[in-house]
Amino acid sequence: MKPKRSSRWIVSAWLGLSLCGASVPSFAILQEIPSVTGNPTRGRDVFVEKGCLSCHAVRGAGGKIGPDLAAALVGKGIVGIAAAMLNHYPRMSEALREKKTNLPSLSPAEMDDLVAYLLFIDFAREPGSVEMGRVLFRRKGCTKCHGSTLGGQSLGPPLGRATFAAPPILVAQDMWNHGAKMTTKMLELNVPRATFEGHEMADLLAFLGGPTEPLTGSGAPTPGDPVLGRDLFESKGCARCHLKGATGEAVGPDLATGRWYKTATEIAGAMWNHGPAMWTRMTAMKVSLPEFDDDQMAHLIAYLYLLRSAHGPGVPERGAKLWREKHCAHCHDKGGPGPDLFTEEQLDTPIHFAAGMWNHAPRMQAFVADAGLAWPVFAASDVDDLVSYLQQQRAEPHP
Repeated sequence: MKPKRSSRWIVSAWLGLSLCGASVPSFAILQEIPSVTGNPTRGRDVFVEKGCLSCHAVRGAGGKIGPDLAAALVGKGIVGIAAAMLNHYPRMSEALREKKTNLPSLSPAEMDDLVAYLLFIDFAREPGSVEMGRVLFRRKGCTKCHGSTLGGQSLGPPLGRATFAAPPILVAQDMWNHGAKMTTKMLELNVPRATFEGHEMADLLAFLGGPTEPLTGSGAPTPGDPVLGRDLFESKGCARCHLKGATGEAVGPDLATGRWYKTATEIAGAMWNHGPAMWTRMTAMKVSLPEFDDDQMAHLIAYLYLLRSAHGPGVPERGAKLWREKHCAHCHDKGGPGPDLFTEEQLDTPIHFAAGMWNHAPRMQAFVADAGLAWPVFAASDVDDLVSYLQQQRAEPHP
């Protein structure tokens, strides 16, 4: 039975799952760690409607005033993207003045959606080289089963750009579903099993799959739904091996804290590379090999990506230090020219904090200039720490 589709993308950075894959009551943990919310589809619309495309290109399509965001934001994580937007405000304000355009305001929900879209720009549609993929198709031995016959009998469906056009994630899903049988046949034929590193999977899928579509158009593709991916991660048994349980151990790599793969094709390549080890272990554990259909692989990979792209809870003590070092108290302590952030109701997540700071950036810039201070620059962890400090202070009486 397929999980019910959710109308909101709500992905917790951590899940309270036991080693055996069963849900464990962990409401305290989920309350302490902020959720990542946002819909890339709506975020793409915000990106266009707010005029971001007039200054920022996405893979060469769009304005040339600011950096191409397909390259500038890769690997920053969801809070890191929000921090980058704030850090570059002074430069953006100069460009806006030259264009005689005002800074577009962003509601907390719009900031959620916009950051989710920016996070996924180079995730699901990583550009690959068709020509390099053609070379890899031969070099990795794919032609031995998928482009020729041995003994007059076809060993696998003929593959090639002219005969196989599908989105890259769907190709990766088919590779996973047939991976165990393919590996067995390769062992019988003494054919080395290929592995993929770096951009090789992206190149191969570019050769096998259909042409990629731009992410800025109204009909552009979007990544899978991580809410459904989270449900699949549990229902398909992935959590049984890939999240630490009550014992503090995981059978396989702990996907909540392990290496963060920046793109869908890197995740797909890692799944293929580790397939034999996973299948052997699953057989020993008497666990059925999960298969995926429709868009399930896209959902699962989107979840795994967000699982590692979100930052955890900040440290209030570091936030208190930043409050002083960044001169926040100059404007935001009681009686200052800025709002009292110790009582601000919308400081529930780092992204919503960023939305409030973004909307007040013009006033902030004027106050900072009058005080002879430098514009504050934040790392992603700084935003987490500041929000944790403010939330702590808001929960206590403040003079």
